[in-house]
Amino acid sequence: MKKMSPSLVVDSALHLLEQRLKSYHVTTRVIRHGLLGDTLIDPEQLKEVIVNIIVNACEAMDKSGLIIIHEEETHVEPLKKVNVIRIIDDGAGISQEVKEQIFNPFFTTKDEGTGLGLSIAFNIINEHGGWLDVASEQGQGASFVITLPIKDS
Repeated sequence: MKKMSPSLVVDSALHLLEQRLKSYHVTTRVIRHGLLGDTLIDPEQLKEVIVNIIVNACEAMDKSGLIIIHEEETHVEPLKKVNVIRIIDDGAGISQEVKEQIFNPFFTTKDEGTGLGLSIAFNIINEHGGWLDVASEQGQGASFVITLPIKDS
């Protein structure tokens, strides 16, 4: 764990995925009003979460699309100050039945999937003291929300 801005991890994940995003014809846009506040994170694990969500989004979009990453620092009870990273795609969306199981180990809708990616992502964010949520309607894209507490030590 090290104290740093999660924004730097977002940038690193996007750099890592640059070629894959091009191959999917996916455009990304980062909306931030400055870097998120420094907090204690494991940058490699957080990058794994972000990469997993972005790759899933690419695979959910049919041949092209837009992924918006919206970052903000806000206050949430009971954690007080938090960093929030929303990863929003304009893909096919997620049905209610799938949404209820999406973070369960070994649940997958992919022919080649193991069903572990989002389960691992969920656990990584939990270990950071935060939470991972999904909001989606069938046909309306999906929004994954990573909420991380801002901790000094």
